[in-house]
Amino acid sequence: MTDEFQIPPGYTMRANGDLVKLENLTDLEREEDALVNTIFPRAKALHDEMAEFKFTAMHLIEETIKRCVEEHGIKKFTKIKGNVQFVSVNGKYKIQRAVDDRIEHDSSIEVAIQKFALYSDVLKEQAGPDAVKFIDIATTAKNGKYSTSRLIDLLNKDIDHPLYVGAKAALMQSLFISGSKAYLRFYIRNINDDSWVAMPLQFSSIAAVAPQVETKEEKANAA
Repeated sequence: MTDEFQIPPGYTMRANGDLVKLENLTDLEREEDALVNTIFPRAKALHDEMAEFKFTAMHLIEETIKRCVEEHGIKKFTKIKGNVQFVSVNGKYKIQRAVDDRIEHDSSIEVAIQKFALYSDVLKEQAGPDAVKFIDIATTAKNGKYSTSRLIDLLNKDIDHPLYVGAKAALMQSLFISGSKAYLRFYIRNINDDSWVAMPLQFSSIAAVAPQVETKEEKANAA
């Protein structure tokens, strides 16, 4: 095993591995390097902190649900598999955990598509081509892929025609859950209209707020 390469004093290394003297950097390179190396460590620390917070919060929610069922016999939690919410006693704060399943389909989707086509042909004769637009949209592949959300819309249609029922059954057999993703959402109650206001944790959704700086008078009073 070779020792890690040590950059000589007064040099830095470019992305391609070339050494360059610090004095040979352009003013722009110095500014960009200083900016990135000032901001990025704080961003990384924040990312790590949020990751740990999510793990801890998810664990606390699971432990609370388990305790409510096992120790307190709270029946409403026995059926919870994904979405759940908790509200503080004073009604000011709410935490919601949502679990979204990623649904995909296998090659047997083509059987369902053919069955929907049979129903579509019948419906066209009875009601005209406009009546089957919702089927055409859902069963048309783009770049070789079907829209899962549109396929699920077909399942949600309350149509009792035997051809449609058979197509839905075939579609159900072709769909499977390939993974799940859990989300945490936080809300604060608006005292003016009693509505819930989301407290975003996504970086792009948070308004920038300048840090508060204590005045000399405030520091003196605190002392």
